[in-house]
Amino acid sequence: MKVNKEICERFEKLRNILKDEVERIERTAKKDRAPAYVESQTSDVAIIKTDMPFSPGDLVGIWESEDYVKPIGFIVKKIEGKFGEIAYVLNTHSIGGYTIPERFYICKADYLYLLRRRIDVLGRAEEILSKFEFVEPKEYWNFEHSQELDEYEKRAAGSSLSLNDGELLLVMGPPGTGKTQFISVASMILGEKKKVFVTSHSHQAVDNVFERLPDIDYALRIGPITKVSEKVKRFSPEHRYLEGIPENLSYDELAEIYSEAFKNIRRVQDNILYRDNFLVGATAAKSITNPLRGKRFDTVFVDEAHNLCISTALLVLERARKAVVTGDIWQVPPVYTYVSPVERPKYGTFNILYELLKNEMKELLWLKNHYRSNERIISFSSKFVYDNNINVSEKCKNEKLRINNVRYRWLDPEEPLIFVHINGEEEIDDKRSRFNDREAKAVAWIVCELIRAGVKEEDIVVLTPFGSQVKKIEDTLREEIINRGLPLKIVDVKTVHSYLGGERDVVVFSVTATYSTSLDFIDKRMINVVVTRAKKKLIVVGNRRKIVDCQDKPIFELYRYIAQNGILESE
Repeated sequence: MKVNKEICERFEKLRNILKDEVERIERTAKKDRAPAYVESQTSDVAIIKTDMPFSPGDLVGIWESEDYVKPIGFIVKKIEGKFGEIAYVLNTHSIGGYTIPERFYICKADYLYLLRRRIDVLGRAEEILSKFEFVEPKEYWNFEHSQELDEYEKRAAGSSLSLNDGELLLVMGPPGTGKTQFISVASMILGEKKKVFVTSHSHQAVDNVFERLPDIDYALRIGPITKVSEKVKRFSPEHRYLEGIPENLSYDELAEIYSEAFKNIRRVQDNILYRDNFLVGATAAKSITNPLRGKRFDTVFVDEAHNLCISTALLVLERARKAVVTGDIWQVPPVYTYVSPVERPKYGTFNILYELLKNEMKELLWLKNHYRSNERIISFSSKFVYDNNINVSEKCKNEKLRINNVRYRWLDPEEPLIFVHINGEEEIDDKRSRFNDREAKAVAWIVCELIRAGVKEEDIVVLTPFGSQVKKIEDTLREEIINRGLPLKIVDVKTVHSYLGGERDVVVFSVTATYSTSLDFIDKRMINVVVTRAKKKLIVVGNRRKIVDCQDKPIFELYRYIAQNGILESE
């Protein structure tokens, strides 16, 4: 593919953005560092004590000087002692097997290790992309498992199976149209004879592919056991050897047991990764650590590439002979501290590749059959986002809730679209994030009524654009549940940006914003994510008057669509 001057300049600008991000993180590390002590250590495991809180999967580092943090390993386990003391098991082999000093300053280093390599690879971006040529989609044919796919999925899978070295296939997959299904089938077939890597920005996206696999002996899932789904743990040697290790042992005993466990894990991983064929799954970030560091692949599948920065994708594409990249230009892009929301899509992998594809006037392969949402819900996105390129399957077009007692009109299973007007006003906290107290109370009441009507907690998600509103809703919901005497179960409350790739029967969206500038933040991509997560009912909670006053904004299109095709309610 031909990488034009404008794209090359964008890569250089991104390098500078990431350098600023490294400096910011290192400044934060200086402020947030804490003393740490090594209680026991082997060649690949350390038991450390510190008052700084960590979670399994966190990458930690040594604060060495005013301007440098050295990543040293991943937290594997948090251990609580008899007298309340906290220790952590640290896997140092994944990064390089560093010997850790007995006393040091510890800090979080989650993004530093990756950021430094992203900065480095951007210097080779043009060279890496230029080795690929976009391939025109092939007409599908019958192949193993082809009967499991629809006509568009067959075309995507067939084109993936027929790639030659140096070819890249770009697949546009709106939500619910079968990206995961075709990747699962194609990667499984290719993995029987070739070295195949399935990757994405998130563990969930990788797991979605692996959950569909049968029990095959050449599949391997790499990642923290706390981040790998239950259905995928059958492919995880970490799960096999790290689960069930007792904690009531001395630190020296724990270090030896974990060291032996990691030796067994590496043995199983190597038995697969040193074969001529395998199917391995891991996040793109995990792929630059052991045992995948430096590993080359015949075919790489990059899923949800719209949410993967091009600098991260390059670290994978550099090691691929051929590639299949799937995504959606109308999903939210990666978040950068120093980049405005309007500019962020310019650095997403799928968006950049789509630009280059258009420059060469080649065909973009689409997946068009939708299998997730009620027809009245997904028709909004089909009309206003995808130019009517989505066909709603008979399997899902009439999806609806099963409600025990319809006390309110908005609970009616036959009504999948609801807008609830709340006369609230947004407020701004000391972190410049928005919250809306009145909306939070309304959302909490709505969620409790859904639960009372028989909707399971795990089938509901509350989404909002702002982190402060997440906290406000969580606190208000907990209070409402306690006051009603309901079982205190978890209902997910998340920002839209943190809920990519998920789906629930009911989505409750708290608009939160009431100022014109804040409503600008709720752009077309964000609204599309909200709508396409809902399978059976979408409930939007917001200030109707403020939205109607801003008819030039995307949120008004959603309000108008619900007004025409759903139910309007008021507090």
